[in-house]
Amino acid sequence: MRNTAWFLTRCSLRLKAKFSLFAAFFVVAVAVGLSILFLIFEARHLARRGREGQISLARDSAEICRESIIMDDELFALNYFNSAVQATGVLYLSFIDNTGTVQMHSDSSFIETVKDKEYYVEAMQSGDAILQSYENEAGEIVSVASTPVMVGDTRLGTALVGFSEGILRDSIRESMAATTRRIVIVTAIILFAGIIGSFIMAYTMIKPIDQLAGGARKIGNGELGYTIDVKTRDELGDLAKEFNTMALRLKELDEMKENFVYSLTHDLRSPLSAAMGYISLLLSGAFDPLSSKQFETLTDVKSICDRLLSLINDILDYAKIKSGKMEIDPAPADMRQLVEKIIQTLKPLGSEKNVELSCDLPEDSVEAVIDADKVERLTVNLISNALKFTPENGRVKVSLEKSEKDFTVAVADTGIGIPPDQIETIFGKFSQLKEHQKHSRIKGTGIGLSIAKAIVEAHGGKIWVESKENEGTVFYYTIPLKNPDPVKKEKANDTGREEEYL
Repeated sequence: MRNTAWFLTRCSLRLKAKFSLFAAFFVVAVAVGLSILFLIFEARHLARRGREGQISLARDSAEICRESIIMDDELFALNYFNSAVQATGVLYLSFIDNTGTVQMHSDSSFIETVKDKEYYVEAMQSGDAILQSYENEAGEIVSVASTPVMVGDTRLGTALVGFSEGILRDSIRESMAATTRRIVIVTAIILFAGIIGSFIMAYTMIKPIDQLAGGARKIGNGELGYTIDVKTRDELGDLAKEFNTMALRLKELDEMKENFVYSLTHDLRSPLSAAMGYISLLLSGAFDPLSSKQFETLTDVKSICDRLLSLINDILDYAKIKSGKMEIDPAPADMRQLVEKIIQTLKPLGSEKNVELSCDLPEDSVEAVIDADKVERLTVNLISNALKFTPENGRVKVSLEKSEKDFTVAVADTGIGIPPDQIETIFGKFSQLKEHQKHSRIKGTGIGLSIAKAIVEAHGGKIWVESKENEGTVFYYTIPLKNPDPVKKEKANDTGREEEYL
């Protein structure tokens, strides 16, 4: 069992497999051990019962001899001898008087002969039943059970019964073989039932743990408030209740945080928009003329405000997505022309970072029924991310392919890549990879990919990513050329945004 435990700890097995194997090994060890012990005790029991049977037959013979002598009827004893000698393993029965002379014997040729062998002498001298053995002329081991024949306190002689040790051993061996077969059958049934029971027990015990692990993964992937259904009334059931309480509490805290962020963001938008309006008036020369230094400074301020407003809009748009109010207004558009325009717009950004931005577009137009503004936004988002996280002298390539029913856009870069354990969470809300944060001086909200995913799914498409660390990343999204049932959400005005998520 110690070796089994060592083996299980060294193997990278699931807990259910470990428990099942350990229980199966335990059942096998117990069943085999008990079977061996039973066979040992059975062999000893058969041997002891055989010796007791020999002594019992000798005593019965002594009683028959006593009655025969009292009745003075030797034929009575000889009939018994002839009947008893038919039993398995019995060689002879005899009665010798105190001088060692054979008075009665199952073989008449031995009558009136004198027995002076050592075992005869010991039998005649013993005051109780004894068991001895000797080797006869044929080399066969003979076991002799002897008992004094008494009438009152007077000893008339000794009754002896000879047994063949070989025949008795064969008889015991046959009995043991039959017993072994029965034990093997019973052990096999026990093993089968035990192994099945161990797997059932393992499944019963491990299932709540699997549910807890699955719930933890769900929460880790951003599904706060995910609860599990564990109905056991043991410690695992208590743990599941605490887990559900924690999950609901996390959801409440997350909602409180989001409501605070959205409220604060919306409150910031109005004064920021007003400030940008004043800046635009100043830049347009509506007031006193500006010096070149003032114009340059205000332009930088306006750029910063634009960036801040973009972040605020991202957060508010995410609020709309979460509340199910994503606005989709499909119309015919040329996806090839849209991608080409985006590439031309973002090329200066690539040149500024010394990153090569290229595209691979089909020769013909790619007509699709889409919300061009939102598809442009998600494409710009993916390309901007690729440029942001691609080191100097790297490459970013945008590909567009058209199939019979949909089109696919791929944005590939030679950047730092995404760790495999973080790919599943990359489209989650407020998700920013630590490695990406290290390589970027510009901090975002972390919801750009969530918005991109929502836009793609609102068009009936799908988005995914393939990445290798330190080699690069490729983002793909596929959207049908025609959306047969576009869902247009009810439009909300800017002043009513907070009602959508509060």
